[in-house]
Amino acid sequence: MDAEQIRQLKPQLTRYLKRFEDCFARKDTRKHFPVYVEGQLSELSGKSVEPIAKHAGVPVRTLQEFLALHKWDHDRMRDRLQGIVAAEHSGKHSIGILDETSFVKKGDKTPGVQRQHCGTVGKQENCMATVHLAYAAGDFHCLIDGELFLPESWSDDRTRCDEAGIPEDMVYRPKWKIALELVERCLQDQKSELGLDDYEGRRYLGLKRHLVPASVSYLFLARVHQKLRGKKPELTVCQVHTAVGALVRS
Repeated sequence: MDAEQIRQLKPQLTRYLKRFEDCFARKDTRKHFPVYVEGQLSELSGKSVEPIAKHAGVPVRTLQEFLALHKWDHDRMRDRLQGIVAAEHSGKHSIGILDETSFVKKGDKTPGVQRQHCGTVGKQENCMATVHLAYAAGDFHCLIDGELFLPESWSDDRTRCDEAGIPEDMVYRPKWKIALELVERCLQDQKSELGLDDYEGRRYLGLKRHLVPASVSYLFLARVHQKLRGKKPELTVCQVHTAVGALVRS
């Protein structure tokens, strides 16, 4: 990747994020979206609200409220992301990939947290788990949906769920069922259109909204990597991430 290609990343990111602008009803809410995505693309050691806000010179509370309180349509954003992938990155040998991700957590307030198997550390641990649907076509791959796994101990305690902002219609489902629902939701949507810190993890809406912009940022990296394919020297997605992170930081 040469200097000119790196310089082009910033306007590319700006044009890309404009495709999601109609997910926000208010301009003062929309302006926080690129801040959060650029934080996900940065080389910060932590990608949660506090380090992202401090890096961008934004009050931490402002970015917390963007995730947990402000009105914006994260479902529309997810659908738009899937539409971009379907229209611009489909391929004959594309596949869907289902997997879970677990996060070690302290305490008992984070939605879905309990002592359970944690794949991250390979043993029983106090953690939360999410189920994800990813898309891959050749060396292009990205996340297109995700959902929290809510254990029975949480589902049976609606007071605890209410305190964590978990909606009433969200109940325990085995991980395999969540995975099937992610696939079905993606198929239905396309029929009509071809890190977590203590705060954002404390409320279900904040957690849900973290997953979508994080997927948006990863899709941007995948698109940049695909455009550079065949150019010398060949770069991995991680190396592209480093270049984008350096640009965002500057």
